[in-house]
Amino acid sequence: MTMMKECKDPEWMGSNTVYPTKTVCYKDNSENGCITFGNSGSPLVRLDKKNLFHWVGSLSISKGCDKTTVKEVFQNRYNDSIPVFDVEAENPAVFTDGLCYLDWIADQYGMRPPLDYIIPQHCLSLVRKS
Repeated sequence: MTMMKECKDPEWMGSNTVYPTKTVCYKDNSENGCITFGNSGSPLVRLDKKNLFHWVGSLSISKGCDKTTVKEVFQNRYNDSIPVFDVEAENPAVFTDGLCYLDWIADQYGMRPPLDYIIPQHCLSLVRKS
């Protein structure tokens, strides 16, 4: 199950990435998958308590499969060794936060955001550092 995660690097990396403002981080709790090259722009949706899906944002950044290991190696019919990878990630995937742009998105369709819409505080800050 994907869940929101603090935007910060895993401890073992020994790094301190600056994450862009107006983004949110999500990851697979089971760490049984990861986002690979070419997935930028993919949507993130979440299920609410009423079983309705909501668009959260679009994939902006991913550090890839940081915990990938070779699960097994098998021989094909030509006796070539073929590795089978177990792709996992501890890094969060970084998505553009759609709430930060709700007023602009609504305007593009000649609409207005909900009357109770308030731009979230994290959308207003200039820099967010992990």
